[in-house]
Amino acid sequence: MGLYFNTIVFIFNVFDTVGRYGPNYVKISLHQLKIHSFIRLLLFLLFGIIVALQKYGYLTGVISSIISLILMILLGLSNGYYCSKCFFYAPQLVSDELKGKAASFTSFCLILGIFTGSMFANFLTQILI
Repeated sequence: MGLYFNTIVFIFNVFDTVGRYGPNYVKISLHQLKIHSFIRLLLFLLFGIIVALQKYGYLTGVISSIISLILMILLGLSNGYYCSKCFFYAPQLVSDELKGKAASFTSFCLILGIFTGSMFANFLTQILI
């Protein structure tokens, strides 16, 4: 079980890094970014559906693992891409005198999100393992 969690984290981090290079090649508008970010929430719902289907015996462990890995790849790619786009658009949404503060605030939110995610993952692994 521990190897599976390590693999999932590794896959997320690799594809998150790949996704961060995406804005160099695929351009979307701020409006599209808002829509895509909202649609991205469906990935979390799909993870819950997979757990429920596995719990009730509709999916085997191997199939649910493969689907989970595919969803984790999509989550990593989209996380890297949308995070980079948000860092690009955030300073453009405020006046010139607030651009530096907006950039600092987005950096702070990124660090806070990483910390919160790490604590939540630590909490979950203590419960699940």
